[in-house]
Amino acid sequence: MSTAIDIVASVQAKAGHEAEVEKIIKTAVPPARAEEGNIKYDVHKDLQRKGHFVFIERWADNAAIGKHGGTPHFQQLVKDLQPISEGLDVTFLECISQ
Repeated sequence: MSTAIDIVASVQAKAGHEAEVEKIIKTAVPPARAEEGNIKYDVHKDLQRKGHFVFIERWADNAAIGKHGGTPHFQQLVKDLQPISEGLDVTFLECISQ
């Protein structure tokens, strides 16, 4: 059985900050994808809720997730989003279907 862990994280931009949040999020994608242990790192814009963005990630294991959380680009992402969003909602998932 795989030890890969999926993450679904979402962020809601505060009104008037939707474009800024989208720009900040897009800058975080390339360095996250380059990290050791990253399998997938995609960000989606919700078509039904303005300013709502969803990250869909897959990491090799908990160690990779821990390293990701400590990277300068992730720390900067959180710092930049804090004043212009409602915060991050993060769910950690283990796939049980094959």
